Amino acid sequence: MPHPGYITFHGEPYALSGSPLPVGSPAPDFMLVQFEAGVQRVIDRQALLDAGKPVLLSVITSVDTPVGSLQAKTFDGLLQEFSGRVTALLVSSDLPFTLNRFREAEHLRCLVGGSDYYGSFGEAYGVRIEEPRILTRAVFVLDHECIVRYEQVVDEITTEPDYAAAIAALAAML
Repeated sequence: MPHPGYITFHGEPYALSGSPLPVGSPAPDFMLVQFEAGVQRVIDRQALLDAGKPVLLSVITSVDTPVGSLQAKTFDGLLQEFSGRVTALLVSSDLPFTLNRFREAEHLRCLVGGSDYYGSFGEAYGVRIEEPRILTRAVFVLDHECIVRYEQVVDEITTEPDYAAAIAALAAML
C-alpha cells in the first residue's frame, strides 16, 4: 500500500511503501544487519530499548551517492558533541560490507552502520521506495523509550535533511 505521499528524484515522483510514522507514535520493530569481524549482528527495536539512550536514525539510500555520503559525514561530525550519550545509526540500503568500507574510509566515529537489505526497516518506517525497493532519505529521532520525537522524510531525495532540527530534537532529550 503506498504512503499517502511521494518523494521525488530529480523531480520525478516515486511512491513510498509502508505506513507513515508520525511524531508521538511508538517506533515499530525492525531488523538491520551488521557484519563486524566476520560476525553477523542484528540491530532491532529491542536493542535500542536495551541501550536506554535517545536515538538518531539517519536514513539514506546509499553511502555511494553524493548526498548520502554527505549526510553520513555531516551527522557524524555533529554527533561528536554528544560523546556516547546517544545511539546513532546510519541506516542504508547498502550491504553491510559497503557500510563497513565507507565507515572505515571516512573515519566515522559516531554513526553505526545498519543495512536494511531485507527491507524490514523501510517498510516499518514508511521510507522504502516501492520501486526500485530502496530507502529514501529521512531522519528519525527517538527517545529512550523508542517514541518518535522527530521525523523528516525529505521530499526530494537529492536534498539534504534539516540537520539543525534533528540535532536540536536529540539535544532536547539530554
